[in-house]
Parts: sequence; structure tokens; C-alpha cells
Amino acid sequence: MTTTKLDVKLFIQTCSVEEISELYDSLKARRGILDNAAHFKFSPGDQIKFDAGRRGIIHGTIESFGRGGRVNVKSTNGMRWKVAGSLLVKTGDPNPPPPPVVTEDEF
Repeated sequence: MTTTKLDVKLFIQTCSVEEISELYDSLKARRGILDNAAHFKFSPGDQIKFDAGRRGIIHGTIESFGRGGRVNVKSTNGMRWKVAGSLLVKTGDPNPPPPPVVTEDEF
């Protein structure tokens, strides 16, 4: 049996203060792991996007990696952002590899 989001929400409603504190610490640790994983998914120069809430979707380029899983991004309008790695989505490669050359022998 798989656990659904509804199951988790119902569980949280029945938790004590101590259990909620433990749950919060576990979620915070998991978020840190996901943020730090960005170092393996992205490289400086990668084109990315992220949702900046009321400011909308921001497109930009990764400049470097900061502490705590933060990624330094320069947006297309020149603004610099420090974004959690888990919020980034790769949009394209600025230097894509050339398409493969297909010869008649390969048909």
C-alpha cells in the first residue's frame, strides 16, 4: 500500500507538538539533500528556469554554486538570484552538441 499526500495530511493533523518538530527536522534535512543534489544535475553555464512566485517564471544561467545547496543564477534581465537547487529546471544547453551525421550506409 502506498502513502498518499492525503494520508500524510491526515497524519499531521493527529500529531503532537513533539512529533511535528521531529517531522519538521526530517523534512528540513530532506530538502537540504535535494538542494545539494543540484551540484550533480547542473553545471555553470546551464540555462535554467524557476518559479519566483509573484515575480513569475525566471529564466537565467547558472553562474556558480553557493553554500547550503544554493545556486547563483543570473537572469536574462541581468538580475542575480540565489536559488535552492531543488527549484531549478534545466531549459536547454547553450552549446548543444552537433546533430549526428547519417550516411547512406547506415540506412
